[in-house]
Amino acid sequence: MVGVNTDGDEPHEQVNTLISGLIEGEVEQLATALDPTVADDLYSLLNPDTDERLFDDPATALERLRMALVAQSGEPESIDVADVEADGVDWDSERVCGEEPAPSRFEITVDCRHGQHQLGVGLDEGAIVELAFVDEYTPPADVDQNGFTEQELAFENDGLEFCGSLTLPAEDDPNACVILVHGSGETDRNYESGAQQFLKDVAWGLADRGIASYRYDKRSYLTDIDESNVGLDWPVVDDALAATRAVAEHPDIDKDQLFLAGHSRGGMFAPRIAEHFDAYRGVIILEGYAQSFPEYMAELYREHSEQDWATDRERAAIDGVITQIDAFLESELNSEEELMGRPMQYIQEVSKYDKTGTAASLESPVLVLQGGADLPEFKEQSANLWQESLTQPDSKVSYSPEFNHFLQRTHSQSVGVEAGFFHDNVSSDAIEEAATWITAIVD
Repeated sequence: MVGVNTDGDEPHEQVNTLISGLIEGEVEQLATALDPTVADDLYSLLNPDTDERLFDDPATALERLRMALVAQSGEPESIDVADVEADGVDWDSERVCGEEPAPSRFEITVDCRHGQHQLGVGLDEGAIVELAFVDEYTPPADVDQNGFTEQELAFENDGLEFCGSLTLPAEDDPNACVILVHGSGETDRNYESGAQQFLKDVAWGLADRGIASYRYDKRSYLTDIDESNVGLDWPVVDDALAATRAVAEHPDIDKDQLFLAGHSRGGMFAPRIAEHFDAYRGVIILEGYAQSFPEYMAELYREHSEQDWATDRERAAIDGVITQIDAFLESELNSEEELMGRPMQYIQEVSKYDKTGTAASLESPVLVLQGGADLPEFKEQSANLWQESLTQPDSKVSYSPEFNHFLQRTHSQSVGVEAGFFHDNVSSDAIEEAATWITAIVD
């Protein structure tokens, strides 16, 4: 039985009861109390990549939310509900379900076996009209923030000025440096998503281990992009190369000890970037899949559809996408159509890019860090394909079934969305493995 705090007035006790039901897996009463606007916003947060409603009802969405909480931090053990002034908190609007501030507001601390999280609830005449996810980012606890400094470093490419953070360990000698490349989305230099700052975790973790890094605001974060101009090299590859050239000229960086690390889509493009800059000492692929773009999307969707927790609406939507992908693979789609929200020209160009072949052709070694907590069959297949392809001395593939897409250690099967709701840091084990690999090459 989850421990609850029952002190307070009737609204306080009602929130206690509703949230206790959520964390104990008895969500029906909470689902009934959700205002329809809150439910609709929750559906959107759980499926951020589509405008289509993919949940059958609020209870199904709340069950998925609970699964995300357990994956991130283990089973809930207790909660505490605190009253807050209606106008005394400023919850992040991007992580609030509901439109209007409620007359009664509460912040709930949920203590789980492996972490603590914060929720916000707004109550109006018995209905929940606000549901907020109010975890705040905190840096990794094991990092000594006095052991490094950060300075702004700007560069220009294709008419746009980029800003970024150069993270430098305290040593005076020129440093080996890792250029960090984001995954998909309109993200800043930290790769901020919800309460996560993935690239900041990586940068500070590397600095704590004596390795410099550079991370920069993504082009799509700084300006609008014409999707019809997006291709294999522009903008991701071209911008990463420009960042590398800027870092190589910095007096505190050893230009002969440059490394490249890309996450997700940035990891998939990392071999292509390195193909155009042969001075990288090593390339690190963080959660970048080995399969070709349409094939990996099809396999990823198929495995998602086969999960017990997938809804009928999700399965129906996935069937539609897979039908499109199969038509593309059979050359049955024309160049005027879109696939997965992308112009067909881009899909055709990226589909011809041989990631594993390109990585295998590099003279520099490659490290692949692949998690498997969300879609284990697909992720393990990806790790095996990388392993079969990389034959350079010092190349290494590390598959960790317990890591999610953000290399956070999970405590049950990932449902792919927990990082958007509940804070955690990149696993120190993942950063340690990357740092050890880099140090061995430099030495």
